[in-house]
Amino acid sequence: MVVQGDLVALTAAEAARRIRAGSLTSVQLVTACLERIQERDPDLAAWVDVDAESALAEAAVRDAAAPQGALHGVPVGIKDNADAVPFFTRFGSPIYRNNKRCRDAAHVAKLRAAGAVILGKTVTTEFATFPPGPTRNPRAPGRTPGGSSSGSAAALADHHVPLATGSQTVSSLVRPAAFCGVYAWKASFGRLPLEGVLATSATLDTLGFLARSVDDFLLLHEIFLGELPRPPARTSLRIGLHAGPTSNDWHPEMQGLLARAGETLRQAGMSVVDVDPMPFSVDAGIERHWQIMTHEIAALLAPRIQGEESQVTAALLDMLEEGRRVSRATYVEAMEGRESDRAALAGMWADCDLLLTPAALGPATPGLDSTGDPLCGRLWSYLAVPSIACPMGATEADRLPLGLQTIGPEGQDGATMLATKIIADIVGSPFAP
Repeated sequence: MVVQGDLVALTAAEAARRIRAGSLTSVQLVTACLERIQERDPDLAAWVDVDAESALAEAAVRDAAAPQGALHGVPVGIKDNADAVPFFTRFGSPIYRNNKRCRDAAHVAKLRAAGAVILGKTVTTEFATFPPGPTRNPRAPGRTPGGSSSGSAAALADHHVPLATGSQTVSSLVRPAAFCGVYAWKASFGRLPLEGVLATSATLDTLGFLARSVDDFLLLHEIFLGELPRPPARTSLRIGLHAGPTSNDWHPEMQGLLARAGETLRQAGMSVVDVDPMPFSVDAGIERHWQIMTHEIAALLAPRIQGEESQVTAALLDMLEEGRRVSRATYVEAMEGRESDRAALAGMWADCDLLLTPAALGPATPGLDSTGDPLCGRLWSYLAVPSIACPMGATEADRLPLGLQTIGPEGQDGATMLATKIIADIVGSPFAP
């Protein structure tokens, strides 16, 4: 007997393996996910749109064909800032409530070609920025799920779907993953295709995914980036613990988690060192990120809302105004400083293979009127490097997720994944898939 609870808890990699082996059908898995969504999403609000009929028809087609792609028959949720047929693309705004698209975004087409079944569209915040959407955190309904990939993270954590897409300009993948207790991969800038995805920042927007294991990202690397490099020897890894100038703002249990993780890795035979300070000014980098982002968001989003300002939140309008106040000269100077900082970080990898640092300041922020502080992801989005968030801890009193993230060299997403898998397996997670 196939039990819904068993199926909806599968990782994408395990689901793909079972479908390929013939012990599970895509229709069975999709049906279990749809039943879970019907049962749970009225309270959670992780989904904008689900097309059960289309998903089951697509799953039946997969079952009738010999498995070929790495995600054959596996259901996937698509963040609602990307085009996916037959769904509307609303960008989290009523302005685009009737925005029907006739072509998949490039990454959605790639997922379909790999055999994935598109289940529906997950909630994003307003134009994938900071004003929150309706989604609740399944681990703690009175706390934020983060943003802007909030629907995808909540859907993963609540076992609606084994894999979902996301994107990040500041901290929109790693923060919701940390708050909801799932995994996120923010790719190196430019490594994954953005055609068909809402553009907010031409030099910072980065595609990524949310999943229940690092193994799922290895499958995605095969689909999007090709063959993985050779896995590193565990004892050869050199891990840098990065606290940074924000450590005084951390939740006390986050400080303990990073220290314990470092000690666990040392006991496993790895070289673990503190990497502070960074080889550039972190504070200056964070300020440059804000200048670049707001300047580009003002240029890209203002035309989309022209004449419709009454349907936009005051918070978004304020951010657009901030961006307009960033002069062209300031923007150019920030971009030049960014290139200098990226070069300085690149030089650091001669002495360190990977950084381990918090994915958020602490557990999910109480209340639903904010998506939480994005500080812990901001620097790594600015520097264009890959980052992978992992749910490596929980608060003692109420078991709220605490996430750490690994940071690797720019363009080395596969090597970062393989090293992260080793680290995640050693440190462990209190949250089973």
